[in-house]
Amino acid sequence: ERGLPGAVVEVLCRGPLELAQARYSERARRGERHRAHTLSSLELEFLEQFDGPFGVVPSIEVDTSQEVDVVALADRVRELLSAPGGSGSGPEGAPMLEARTA
Repeated sequence: ERGLPGAVVEVLCRGPLELAQARYSERARRGERHRAHTLSSLELEFLEQFDGPFGVVPSIEVDTSQEVDVVALADRVRELLSAPGGSGSGPEGAPMLEARTA
């Protein structure tokens, strides 16, 4: 079994799958993705399989349908990483971060 070195926190971006699909396609159209991403669009059925945390490390759910307060998110990540053992409060223990509206 191979693991990642150090503590890990999962940041789960939540929002309507249709919005994620549209954003992906728009970034492809503008050429704003790494060349490893060869698809220009993603089907909703494909995105559905990623609509949840992996559940193996502490996670923070972020509502990305609105502007995200990146400073608050970074603070929460640092908080979980600095918890004893780097494990924070577990996958279910991190509440959804409130998005900041513009």
